Amino acid sequence: MKIKKIILSCLSVFAFILTLSSCEMPSINDSTSIQHEHKALEGYKYDEVNHWQECECGERINIESHSEENCVCGYENTDNPPVHEHKALEGYKFDEVNHWQECECGEKMNIESHSEEKCVCGYESVVNPPVHEHKALEGYKYDESNHWQECECGEKMNIETHSEEEKCFCGYENVVNPPVHEHKALEGYKYDESNHWQECECGEKMNIETHSEEEKCFCGYENVVNPPVHEHKALDGYKYDEVNHWQECECGEMMNIESHSEEKCVCGYESVVNPPVHEHKALEGYKYDESNHWQECECGERMNIESHSEEKCFCGYENTDNPPVHEHKMELQFDDMNHWYSCYECGETEGYEPHHGYEMTEDGRLICEVCKTIYGEPMIHEHKMELQFDDMNH
Repeated sequence: MKIKKIILSCLSVFAFILTLSSCEMPSINDSTSIQHEHKALEGYKYDEVNHWQECECGERINIESHSEENCVCGYENTDNPPVHEHKALEGYKFDEVNHWQECECGEKMNIESHSEEKCVCGYESVVNPPVHEHKALEGYKYDESNHWQECECGEKMNIETHSEEEKCFCGYENVVNPPVHEHKALEGYKYDESNHWQECECGEKMNIETHSEEEKCFCGYENVVNPPVHEHKALDGYKYDEVNHWQECECGEMMNIESHSEEKCVCGYESVVNPPVHEHKALEGYKYDESNHWQECECGERMNIESHSEEKCFCGYENTDNPPVHEHKMELQFDDMNHWYSCYECGETEGYEPHHGYEMTEDGRLICEVCKTIYGEPMIHEHKMELQFDDMNH
């Protein structure tokens, strides 16, 4: 290869000498000769050893050997190419041992062994996997002895024995050694003839006490054997007879008994020796028995006595033994063959019979004389004529 380069260099120098000898030189005795000034054209030409520019006269100028790298002239030295500068592409590739990045030329770069944890390249080692950091999920699971939390990998964590005294916070209830129940009294009292008490939500009696003897007990029990002394209190208003008037206590006892005054008494009593005429006034609403209904006056006298109507009476009485007769509200119904009457309230039918009549339509169908329905097949034949002929006639 070196010999080849030496030969090519010699040939290039020889060609340069020939070029110089062939170039027009000015004569010493020729005063009109002008020296030529070379001017390089744009761009380069090259061979395997050198590159150059050419003058417009065809002369090679600026002859240089190629650089080791990719030459400025465009020549690439395949025998001694320039050194490639590797540039890593994004991301990693990996096998079971190492990970690396690749250059755009395909060369592996930055080759490293995997880390013990989950590797940055994305590889997870199943032979020597990274240490898993357990993380407890919410909530607890339990059996008869212990409770625990579970990691997302399924491993049990935070295993503890249940507490013995109370219902365990995990939700387990120890039925062998259950926690002591704390009674809590419900509102209100229950009682019998001797005692009153409150009940817990479990049904157990709590706060059992004997009734008080003197007063009505706060639990609601009244002692009828040794009742407390009753203090009479007059209700509003008066009651009276022909001699006296009085007030009544809430227990029913008469209080403040007095004789009537000569005039119209404060109690409302008027002397029957010369009583005023009572004007009856009907109270609102009706009372009734199986035969009649009536209104009552404030004095108790019956007013406006009437027998019940046949239908459901406006007073509210319903006569189940002799209910009112239903009055049918009939309307005519029909189909293609028959007609009938039907009650549009109760649905009962009557008068079911076939259509009949003598009146006809233009096409010969009959019109029912009851419901006016057109029924039956046409009786008039409609001729459909066509021209016929023989040797003599048509």
